[in-house]
Amino acid sequence: MKRGLVAATSAALLLGASMIWKQFVAPRPEPTAAHAAFDKFGRLAAYPGKEKAACPQQNARTVVILAIGQSNIGNFGAARLSTAHGARVVNFFDGACWIAGSPLYGADQTLGEALTPVSDRLIETGAADSVVLAVASIGGRTIADFARGPLRPMLDDAITSLGARYRPTAIIWHQGESDLALATSPENYRRDFDSIVARLRVQWPQAPVFVSVATKCLPMLRDWRADNAIATAQRQLVDPARGIFAGVDTDALFADGDRSDECHMARSGQEKFASAYAALIARTMAAKSQSSVEPFNASAPPAR
Repeated sequence: MKRGLVAATSAALLLGASMIWKQFVAPRPEPTAAHAAFDKFGRLAAYPGKEKAACPQQNARTVVILAIGQSNIGNFGAARLSTAHGARVVNFFDGACWIAGSPLYGADQTLGEALTPVSDRLIETGAADSVVLAVASIGGRTIADFARGPLRPMLDDAITSLGARYRPTAIIWHQGESDLALATSPENYRRDFDSIVARLRVQWPQAPVFVSVATKCLPMLRDWRADNAIATAQRQLVDPARGIFAGVDTDALFADGDRSDECHMARSGQEKFASAYAALIARTMAAKSQSSVEPFNASAPPAR
């Protein structure tokens, strides 16, 4: 009986968070969304105007980014942005590549995002010659959804697909707003994060994982505090010996005007995120520059 009560309580909390998300946080569908197509997980898989490109061969001057999380790492930004560097910046999804631009394949929604400008800054500062972006993001979801829930198969698919061709230069974990609203315990957050990292390590034993501090979404939780339990847990996940590093603290980085709806990134927030993560990735690459980097040659079919 006790187990059933716990399950019922958890389901009620999840339903409540979902209702808050849909009513107050989730942006209304754009007219162009009628022409978009989404896969069974809700990831954008087709969108008007996308231009296919050859997937680049990875070498020491190729940055590969895998971004995982909820809405703020996906297509919920205020400004749709396109790369200024053509096929040097591509969006990898389901074994193929497209010239990068909002919205990105691999995430839900059809609005803007902050990963394309991260890529442009890496090229413009000389840190990279080309960038590959892969995203596994669904808005309003908890860490448990990715670790052991309905999004686990989605994440596994993204890992397997990307791993057939590439080794990430950076894996970004950007998620936490829903768990704070649901009062997920720090212990459970750490357990589920460790489960996700274990699956990443099967494919990429040494790829660096960057943990963003991302908990602020005022429509979901009006009494938000900077020292909340999930933000504290995210900071405590950092363990360089395990290849887990501090990412960008968007709770601290963003001013009120950097969020378009008190939750998702305004254009200024997208630009701040891009500058901060590009600088962080570039510093990480520079720190490794003394060691030789061999081109990654996975046995994979030609890009479609």
